[in-house]
Amino acid sequence: MLFTGVLVYAIQYHIRIAYLPKPASFKRILQQPTILLTLGFLLVFAFGYIYSVVRAPILQNNALYFAFPLIILVAASGITTLRNQLGDTQNGINRFEKRTQPLAILLPALLLYNTIYQKQFLTLERKGSHHRIVEQSLQFAENQTKSHQTRGTNSDLHIWLDGPTDNYQFHKGQTLYKHKTEGIPPTVYFESAGPTLPFIAQQLKSLKPGAQVFLGLQSGSQPWLLPLIESHFNHTSRYQEPLTSTSQSKLPPTNTREKSNKNEESLNPNTLAHEFLIGGEWLTLAEPREPQFTPEDFHLTESQPIYNSTDTTLLSTTIEISDFNPRPNDVILIVVKTDACRGDIETSLWNNQTQIDWRSTKIADYQTAGFHYALHAIKMADIPNWNQRTLLRVRIGSASQCLIGKYLGNPYLYGVKP
Repeated sequence: MLFTGVLVYAIQYHIRIAYLPKPASFKRILQQPTILLTLGFLLVFAFGYIYSVVRAPILQNNALYFAFPLIILVAASGITTLRNQLGDTQNGINRFEKRTQPLAILLPALLLYNTIYQKQFLTLERKGSHHRIVEQSLQFAENQTKSHQTRGTNSDLHIWLDGPTDNYQFHKGQTLYKHKTEGIPPTVYFESAGPTLPFIAQQLKSLKPGAQVFLGLQSGSQPWLLPLIESHFNHTSRYQEPLTSTSQSKLPPTNTREKSNKNEESLNPNTLAHEFLIGGEWLTLAEPREPQFTPEDFHLTESQPIYNSTDTTLLSTTIEISDFNPRPNDVILIVVKTDACRGDIETSLWNNQTQIDWRSTKIADYQTAGFHYALHAIKMADIPNWNQRTLLRVRIGSASQCLIGKYLGNPYLYGVKP
């Protein structure tokens, strides 16, 4: 409160000073040093905020060091102004100066304390940072390499990262020295390839049966990317409950649960869990497979199979969004078989008679890339003004059936409240 009050007083005082000589001049305001310092802070802060929303979150950690020194100078100017304006000078001594001296010392001391002694708050791996994803990927590779060496087995590890390549590479350079480089596979950066469907298909085909993949994504990733990749693995840590959970420990053993436990043991007890971040997430995948045309393989909830009961090949239906009960950051996913469908998957969202969204997906793009299924994703966080009564209209050029359901979104998506 004190810091804010000093800032406000300094800014308004220098604005008033600029207007004293008549006629008033806006140019004279911009010539005031305090105003220039304030504008400098606002420009740096605004650039960081816009970049964080549009591309990747950077307005955190020590990135704010570029902006706050300017605002500290404004606060210092405010303290000086208060001393000169409110202090009574008697015999050449400003009594108020003695009261402002502790304040002038206290503010830099607090900032110095936070910078030096509490530096962990500035180097902390905050949710949403690329640093967090990179370090977890290296930790994953290190843990898996040790585990395979202990068992005497060969490892097939992969690190796939989607997002700004330059950011990832920078943080990798800052983190790599903490880990043993032996056994860490080369990182595949999806941004260098789009990523395109043929590129994703090539990466999936290159995997061996026992391959393990660390996948890191950002909130700006294509909404179809994660469900497409995830459906091609038997094991995903995104929905995996800890083996020590109360609900599972109290259940009697079954063949299915015993098989699941054996799969967990075969992966590694040190396998990292999944983590939602502010602006991204990371997860581990294992045991590549070819998915089946079921809601379970595509991790769909509130799923509805839609069948074409008309005499035409056109599949058309209208569904209320409330049937899926989505949160603001969930994804509505439509899946069709590429060998049994033709044309485009078209969807539109309507509030009464007002269309608020339209998008389409070419089924042939998936078929050409070698996928047996085509995915059409609607990221609800990208749709303004939708509500539970919004209607979803689906049109598929030629199809006998499709799967449609809710795919779990990141509850900490950057800029979107869950």
